[in-house]
Amino acid sequence: MIICVSLNPALDRRLRLSRLRPGEIHRASTSAVASGGKAAHVAMAARALGEPVVWMGLIGGAAGEQCRQGLTSLNIETVVVHAQGTTRTNLELIEQDTGRTTEIREPGDAIRASEVDEFIQRGRELWQAAKGSCVVISGSLPPGAASDVYRRLVGEIRSAGCRALLDTSGDALSCTLASQPDLVKPNRVEAVEALGRNLDDLEPVVSGAQALLDRGAGAVALSLGSRGMVWADRESAVPLLAACPPVTGRSTVGCGDAMLAGIAVGMERRLPTIDIIRLAVACGTANCYADMPAMIDPATVARLIPTAVVRSAPTALKEVRSNVG
Repeated sequence: MIICVSLNPALDRRLRLSRLRPGEIHRASTSAVASGGKAAHVAMAARALGEPVVWMGLIGGAAGEQCRQGLTSLNIETVVVHAQGTTRTNLELIEQDTGRTTEIREPGDAIRASEVDEFIQRGRELWQAAKGSCVVISGSLPPGAASDVYRRLVGEIRSAGCRALLDTSGDALSCTLASQPDLVKPNRVEAVEALGRNLDDLEPVVSGAQALLDRGAGAVALSLGSRGMVWADRESAVPLLAACPPVTGRSTVGCGDAMLAGIAVGMERRLPTIDIIRLAVACGTANCYADMPAMIDPATVARLIPTAVVRSAPTALKEVRSNVG
């Protein structure tokens, strides 16, 4: 199975309006609510691909229960720890005239050290019973959580014989690299924060992926939005650049989470690395067509997989330099 871990889940509310005009009253044409937070998105995308999934979350209040029920309705098993605070709500505004998306993310209520300890204990029982599974830790840490919480989780997960896949940012990412997660999936901005260097072109992005390997990650999937991702691991001779052709879809929110779901599913299915990469970028692209984040259509994913282009990073760099010259 795939286990998706969330200390800071949310409800996602998506509104569509003709155009966002700051300071004015708006009337949305549509409104939809779904379970949210990055780990929930990974869980939904992996489940859409047919994999058994367990979502483990720290929830609070009516919003937290609505988040849990939304996942249950998708045949995702849930394991929850109840917090005294209330689960947050994230708002996504999509402009129909331009397709531009504006996200407003609540920070969430502060959590207590005792709630974190209970969460880790429940998690320990879960992944010890699922030896060999992929455990995906996704999302920001909620207020009140120490920056080393993910480091503790990765250590527990790997000790239990599971693979730890990490998608977070800031101090939580920097602090956790030394615990040797099996894979990290930052986007370009998150990698810049972790490395403290500019990644404004393909060559520094490739070297940045290598730097994350040097700091402890077993593999790196550095997402680049419409340009796909750079993949690097300790077994491959060279980093790889992978992407599907650009598309015009409904929203890019959740594309990185769908990509990570593709990686986890590929690992669970013991696919060759090249097929994991193609599945990942196909899932990320398919998310652009989804009605809500991570509600991907497996038929769309299957159609996109053959369009995924995977090249060695050195080859891609030569092409870039040739075009510039």
